[in-house]
Amino acid sequence: LKKDQKKLMSATTKLQSIIENEKIVCHFICIPTEKDGQPFFKFFEDVLNQILKRKKNIFNLKECIIIESTLMPNTFDKVVKKIINKNKKKIDDFHFAVAPRRDWFEDQTKTLETLDRVFGTANPNSNKIIYEILSLVTKKVHIASSYREAELVKSIENSYRHVEITLANELSLAYPDKNIREVLKLVGTKWNMNTYYPGFGTGGYCIPLSSKYVKNGSKYKKKLKIINETIKLDSKINEIIGKSIIKKKIKNILIFGLSYKSDLKVHILSPTLQLINYLSKNSVNVSLYDPLYSKKEIQKIIKVRTIKKIVSLKNFDGIVMMINHKFFDKLNLIKLIENSKLKLVLDNSN
Repeated sequence: LKKDQKKLMSATTKLQSIIENEKIVCHFICIPTEKDGQPFFKFFEDVLNQILKRKKNIFNLKECIIIESTLMPNTFDKVVKKIINKNKKKIDDFHFAVAPRRDWFEDQTKTLETLDRVFGTANPNSNKIIYEILSLVTKKVHIASSYREAELVKSIENSYRHVEITLANELSLAYPDKNIREVLKLVGTKWNMNTYYPGFGTGGYCIPLSSKYVKNGSKYKKKLKIINETIKLDSKINEIIGKSIIKKKIKNILIFGLSYKSDLKVHILSPTLQLINYLSKNSVNVSLYDPLYSKKEIQKIIKVRTIKKIVSLKNFDGIVMMINHKFFDKLNLIKLIENSKLKLVLDNSN
């Protein structure tokens, strides 16, 4: 951001100070809709309720409410409309839009500006103003026929990825004697194929929940056989990996990375947590190294021994690279591994 842009920005943890600001005429709601690995909409409902309760703005303009949160299909009809009616308002009192946010923190070229944006409104008369607002930031904006189609987009696009990632894990389990990572890399050379690799399951706010949103929002859950199987395998993949570690008689293991994604301090639904819990319950001494977190922060999240600085791997007979923080590059891991007595190195970060 440029200096003059920073002057136009502010942040607060006090919701009421925003609600009471009568100069605000456009609200972007991007509240997480997840809790304990399941869809959870209470916080989203609370924020929307507060916005709808507020007095009119000083400009006397019809306000825009743009929902960026990931929604389960039919949430707008079942939840949003109910809150609107509860506050004795009408949909047409606002410019309502569903516009799921897209971002990708590991690649600086994929930003809110460069990634295509999708939105759908509750009233086609709102299309023009919502398009103009989103186009201030995003270069390419697509207009859905309505909010009903738009609220399905993010769940389904993430569910596609969820299924493909889980298929990669299924293949690695079905062909344990083959280098499936190499095979999938070669498969990815075909012009119309994506490349996904086996790993330690999915993490974060989006992908692990996407299939659950798609499943729970449908009246015909049994028809979603592939998605149901994806949810099942993804939920137990770390138990399968943990069992293979125990079979190799690994007693002292060091895990690199608490975050679910490289260079990002977010541990929501991180596969690391599942793996640590399983190994600890089965008498494996687990240590964790993630320089993005303090020891105190880690202990609040999970009870595990933490490593502050790594100078040797001699006290371990196994290591697991869950992710690849740039900081790890400074450790000269190849040399540390060569000077150790490690029996096992699992490299999820490739």
